[in-house]
Amino acid sequence: TQKKVIEWLLKHDPALRPTAQELLKSELLPPPQMEESELHEVLQHTMANVNGKAYRTMVGQLFAQNLSPVMDYTYDIDLYKGSFSFSSAKLQQHVYEAITRIFKKHGAVRLHTPLLLPRNRKLYDGCELACFMDHSGMLVTLPFDLRMAFARFVARNNITQLKRYCIERVFRPRKLDRAHPRELLECAFDIITPVTNSLLPDAETIYTISEIIQEFPALQERNYNIYLNHTSLLKAILLHSGTPEDKLSQASNILCDAVNEKLSLDEVKTKFCNLSLSTINVLT
Repeated sequence: TQKKVIEWLLKHDPALRPTAQELLKSELLPPPQMEESELHEVLQHTMANVNGKAYRTMVGQLFAQNLSPVMDYTYDIDLYKGSFSFSSAKLQQHVYEAITRIFKKHGAVRLHTPLLLPRNRKLYDGCELACFMDHSGMLVTLPFDLRMAFARFVARNNITQLKRYCIERVFRPRKLDRAHPRELLECAFDIITPVTNSLLPDAETIYTISEIIQEFPALQERNYNIYLNHTSLLKAILLHSGTPEDKLSQASNILCDAVNEKLSLDEVKTKFCNLSLSTINVLT
């Protein structure tokens, strides 16, 4: 290596000799060594200004990396290997057509929303997202579910009445480095209505689920749990257990913390007792 550097510098034609910058960027010289603390300081300074030239240069260098043939071949090698079956593909198509026929009978339309979302830690707190970076350095995520992108779409377009269905892939990250995210197939059926005091949309949704189960005889032999998630149900349960109406919001926050922070039953009881609720209310 030293010989090549010397020969390069001693070229008879000055135009063929490297400049200092060319020499420093060449593979003939080892990369400059930097203390770890100095490196962290430089990175923090660079990351602090996402609109700066240094940040754009750093992101550009990340995207300029060369991909080895091995990485290219192994990226999704275990995702599809040996998983294809023509009969399974035909069966999946039959199920898809049967379900969409039921959705269309209820007046639902197929609606696709944008694939990527800006990463927002608050929206999926505690969930692992398949996160990526675009060419500008912005962090985006593949869909974790079919709900959030649709809610964003509805809000942006001021939609007040709509029935939609969507059968699409959602993604989960994998612990392996340089590996394709895990894919799951999810089905969504949503009803947007301007009427807020009617339970007809809820009833129609449950009836639609029943129709899908009835469509496939093999599914009728199984047992199912249908989870209803609605703040009105929670409010009714709290009122029934004797929670005063002026403390409903605080009680709801305690239950939310119990799920997010994985509180024990004793910790939940203590928080409810701090609301001055009676022991009977807490035990209920």
